[in-house]
Amino acid sequence: MSENVAVPMKKLILVLVLVLAAAAAMVPSATALASSTSLRASPSSSIVGQKVTFTATFTSSCPGSLTTHYFTIDGKVYNGTLAQSGQAGSETLSMSALAVGTHSVTYYWKINGTICRGIASMSYSVAPQPSPSPSPSPSPSPSPSPTPSPTPSPSPVTLVVTGSDDTPLLGYLGGALIVLTVLSGVALAVLGRR
Repeated sequence: MSENVAVPMKKLILVLVLVLAAAAAMVPSATALASSTSLRASPSSSIVGQKVTFTATFTSSCPGSLTTHYFTIDGKVYNGTLAQSGQAGSETLSMSALAVGTHSVTYYWKINGTICRGIASMSYSVAPQPSPSPSPSPSPSPSPSPTPSPTPSPSPVTLVVTGSDDTPLLGYLGGALIVLTVLSGVALAVLGRR
């Protein structure tokens, strides 16, 4: 009697393992559609007090409007002006209050209820105001007056843009593989008792 029950149980476990393997094989096809995000600044470098505009552009692989979208500058959150048409759009943020130094700028967006999200980051440097040019002093003697040296221009700025997509499907795939491994072990244990 126990052997009659074991055969259908083995078949059930084998079918379950095959179904899970087929489901796990389908998961990567969902990640084939990629979202993209980029971030740029205009002007590409500035001096303290100068207006700068950050523009983020995105293309989502999921339908729907953005539910979360914002810029961060040195960890502080700023909301810009969003323009979205279909699955693509842009958001701009203008400001002139950046202090002298290098600033970390990031743009983040996502569509709730989907896997679609994006992030782009860059560094932005602000130079100090240039010092005023010295004027030549009058010379009491007929000797030639010295020529003032030119003031140094702001140092060059290197703009680095990186982008990434955060895809949680890999976690689902890993979980499915763990379940598949456990079920395979159970199936082998049951078959090994025969």
